[in-house]
Amino acid sequence: MRSSPILPLIPVMVLVLVVGGCPTDSTSATGGGDDEQTAQESPTVVEGATGAQGEQGEEGPRGLQGATGATGSEGPAGVGLSFIVDAGGAQSAYPGDEVVLDGSGTYMQESSEYDISEVTWRWKQVDDSDTRVTILDADKSRARFTVAETPDTCMLEFRLTVTDPDGVAGADDAIVFVPSLETPVFTAPQVGGAARLTTYEGELEISLSVQDVFGNLIEDGLDVSNFEFRNVRLIPVGGGLSHYVNNPAVVRVTVHLPEAAALTAVLDFDCSGSMAWNDPDGTGRQAGGLALISQMDPEDDEAAVLAFPGDDGLYHASRVLQDFTSDQTDLRAALELLDADGGTPLWDSAMDALAMLDEHIVLGGVVVLMTDGGDTLSTHDADDVIETATNQFSRVCTIGMGSEVDFSELQRVAVETEGAFAEASNNEELQAAFEQIATALGVGYVTIEGRLIYPGRDPGQYVVRGELITNSGCRAVITSFRLTAEIE
Repeated sequence: MRSSPILPLIPVMVLVLVVGGCPTDSTSATGGGDDEQTAQESPTVVEGATGAQGEQGEEGPRGLQGATGATGSEGPAGVGLSFIVDAGGAQSAYPGDEVVLDGSGTYMQESSEYDISEVTWRWKQVDDSDTRVTILDADKSRARFTVAETPDTCMLEFRLTVTDPDGVAGADDAIVFVPSLETPVFTAPQVGGAARLTTYEGELEISLSVQDVFGNLIEDGLDVSNFEFRNVRLIPVGGGLSHYVNNPAVVRVTVHLPEAAALTAVLDFDCSGSMAWNDPDGTGRQAGGLALISQMDPEDDEAAVLAFPGDDGLYHASRVLQDFTSDQTDLRAALELLDADGGTPLWDSAMDALAMLDEHIVLGGVVVLMTDGGDTLSTHDADDVIETATNQFSRVCTIGMGSEVDFSELQRVAVETEGAFAEASNNEELQAAFEQIATALGVGYVTIEGRLIYPGRDPGQYVVRGELITNSGCRAVITSFRLTAEIE
């Protein structure tokens, strides 16, 4: 893979300065508790309250100098929750930029007797920095301000308070980081992740490519103290109330260096019948494949293109669209052959891809496996793929698209073979997903493992959303993540 020349690290490789101190395990929160709480005796949420307690005694979300997704309190017992306040996610801006504070994600619960048009809005700056701003449209769901010229990096915090006609109020905070234009920055894009959930606890593995200003992996000196999970919540797929997980612990940090040798990869694409409507004409798959191929070194790296289902006499579940080559013109031509027909022998095709690697090189190599659905035809399973890849020292990177995918299995295969995982909601996001995999392969990445503990959750599929703070000294970047997992 192409990479930037290795240059000496400069002392400061970071994005933002938190005024008043480094990011800490602050327990400050704004507004009420999580979405799972039940009726309270008091009809009002007091700003600054930490985790209003529900029937199960669950705490509300704790955020970086504040919280997100605060819940408006209830009236008399049995009336039901009133509304969920959402001040928007964290964002970065430079001096002179116009910033929009967006509370339009706030919504009324079905049990509320009021419409969202009947509530009142109030935005207020609540941080203790020396940088003060003038908020325009502070009485509307969307407010704005211009970042003041400031000599130092700082963190600005804004509180959105929403009040219904009965005087019931809820609040949520939004964070805006303002780095100095002279401050060197580092980046921490997500290149993979996995979530495993049980009824009462769960595990997170988030992979970030923590890079300095020259695009090189920052690998030295990183440990659990450099990372912090914030605003992690479990959202039931198909509807239901979200649940915030308080203070997820970072338990392990592992650095994965890029391959020292040239890259040898098999790009294995799902061409089953469902692709006819999930990726018409193969445009998303082609864009994704091109994104990865463009990062290859044309002198040293090589790839093959495989498609499933199919049986061309070489492999029983797959068709070879292009054998191993460094010629990017040939690889691009192979991507134009991606079609849509038949079933989904996902794991059998992954075994075919591993067999291609084993026949071509002694050990190693990478399989990039992309699918939009669960397996329907294979005689092999995910465990076979993991065992085979491990035995031949190959990695399997997986990409799942859409809502019919067994994300937990794809994540497990990637994690256990030291590959990367990426998720795309639709074919338009496939390019970004393949770019994540390319970054993981070409630059390297850091895996941050976290532990979640929460009150019992019902069986079903959940979206796990949250933020991972990467900090160095008093500077930090925020990486938002979204994963899908299932409680059986």
